[in-house]
Amino acid sequence: MRDMLQQIMKLLRKNISLSAVDVAEELGIGRATLFYRLKKLGISFEDLRTALMKEYEEKTAKKVKRREKKALPPKSYEEFLERGVVKEVVKTINTASISDRQRRRILRFWYRLCKDLELAPEEFKNGEDLRNRIVDWLNQKISKGYDRDSLVSSIQTLQKWLEVNLLPSSIEQSEYTGKFQTAELPLDVRNDIVRELLGLYKETRKKFYLECVKALAFLYYTGSRAESLTNLVVEMKIKVNNPEFLRAYNEQEFVVVKTSEKGKKGKKITWRKLIPASYADFIPQRFTAKELNKLREVLRGLLLKYLDRVNEDTRKYIVDAKKTLHLMRHTAAREFLRAFKFNRYLVAKLLGWKKESNLNVYGDYDLLSLIEVSAEEHKIEFISAEVYAEVLKCIKK
Repeated sequence: MRDMLQQIMKLLRKNISLSAVDVAEELGIGRATLFYRLKKLGISFEDLRTALMKEYEEKTAKKVKRREKKALPPKSYEEFLERGVVKEVVKTINTASISDRQRRRILRFWYRLCKDLELAPEEFKNGEDLRNRIVDWLNQKISKGYDRDSLVSSIQTLQKWLEVNLLPSSIEQSEYTGKFQTAELPLDVRNDIVRELLGLYKETRKKFYLECVKALAFLYYTGSRAESLTNLVVEMKIKVNNPEFLRAYNEQEFVVVKTSEKGKKGKKITWRKLIPASYADFIPQRFTAKELNKLREVLRGLLLKYLDRVNEDTRKYIVDAKKTLHLMRHTAAREFLRAFKFNRYLVAKLLGWKKESNLNVYGDYDLLSLIEVSAEEHKIEFISAEVYAEVLKCIKK
């Protein structure tokens, strides 16, 4: 009897207008049998229909109430953080390599706009009306003495995370160029760091130090994020008949490696990248998370010895940002750009950027510097031939 009742409710939830005859046919029983069994349960067919209508009305009322609440500006910052759309953006922001202070600043600024514009966070969608309201708000703030560039920068940052155009294109926006634009490890410093790692290997006979050298070479040639060291896969060898490659790498055979790295909104993106065949023996074993942290620790200890031999941005990056492994991505971006005559599209594909414009984060050049640097010949080489031979000898042993 209970099973029959559940079946009836299921049918009526799908179509409340079904008659008793329709329901009886669906159940494979007669109309009289249906009424008799319901009577034994102490209910009528109309009672069921009425109960379902009430259930539907209550659910609808709750939905309307939720929609009305979403349409209202949050009364407090705590309520703002509880909104579903805000929670989704917070998830995205949490995947970014930014400080907690920056995260709070982005969210506080969004909350402030909600209050000032009397809008719910759910209403921050692409549309001319929203852009006009933002411009009006911006004008009011500027008229009261607020710094225009600072406000525009905050709006720019917010629209990046919301994936919404909050500013009309007529408002000039400076492109984000990166906090440590010129950070990179020059060849002579790389040579000395590798020699130190070789020294530690010879002294301790711990293969980990050789793997450290391989890891740095891997990050240099692929421009990958550190996480790639935990999931890299060697796929095949290929030959590239391209004079630009021969000039930049001084060889034409490459190993194709596959990596999985962080992308937009924290999603993983699969990249295929090239490592010169001469460095095939340098491709490291996969690192565990613990080994990766140890690699960071070892490299940071070494880099701190060479602060007097790197530029200001690099010093700040090592000391303040403490992103020692990501420094190899900086180095690769800048050296590959120079070697490939600032072919941003090619470099973006080689090193793993969705948009070539993102390479501006790793440095741009004024006209005269660009002409001068692009006229020079630049090679892509992780370490000098002499140091390379030393490392290879240890690896072969």
